[in-house]
Amino acid sequence: MITRRMILSAIALTALVGTVRAGPVTTFTNLDAFLEAAGDVHEIDFETLPDGSPSYSGAMITPEFNYTDQGVEFFSHAPDLYITGNAISGFDLYAGPEGSVGPRNWIIAEPVEPLAAVGAVFPGTATFWVFDTSGAAFRRVWGGGGEFFLGFIADEPITRITIDGGDESQSIGSFYLNPIPEPTTIILLTVVAGCVLVRRRATSRRRGV
Repeated sequence: MITRRMILSAIALTALVGTVRAGPVTTFTNLDAFLEAAGDVHEIDFETLPDGSPSYSGAMITPEFNYTDQGVEFFSHAPDLYITGNAISGFDLYAGPEGSVGPRNWIIAEPVEPLAAVGAVFPGTATFWVFDTSGAAFRRVWGGGGEFFLGFIADEPITRITIDGGDESQSIGSFYLNPIPEPTTIILLTVVAGCVLVRRRATSRRRGV
């Protein structure tokens, strides 16, 4: 059954794709404002592991055991990338040495599909970089001083993110993403919306409206 929501979704998605690559990047430091503006955002809070089981401190995140099914894969400059925290205070994604000082480190996020919006909550200091389809960084923003949020909504596809605090470790408390809809999805929803409008017009004519 075709609903009004599906029609509105088709129109909204068509409008989104039509503005990709055209306009600026908007930076957010307030999570609520970001969520209100970014649309259908998916959150990865690291309270569960990639397979859906409860997180625990020390669980390793590897290329083979990653959050691919949730739309993004995480890597680190150094090999160590794992979950830290506990069930009471919450869990973070952590890149850095365990128990000793190591080289400077940062977290890399590679979305499965290009993103229209991305953001993260950090329990410390970080510089948030976003990269375009050519691999060039097109915006960065810095934040610090306790837990804080940084996010972007871009009219150019975001294909890579790095989070770098300039230290031997880096953490993410939550990660938010909104992929750009696939062209086939846009076309399908647009066709559905068109068919509904044609059917309504035909019904109106038969009724003499």
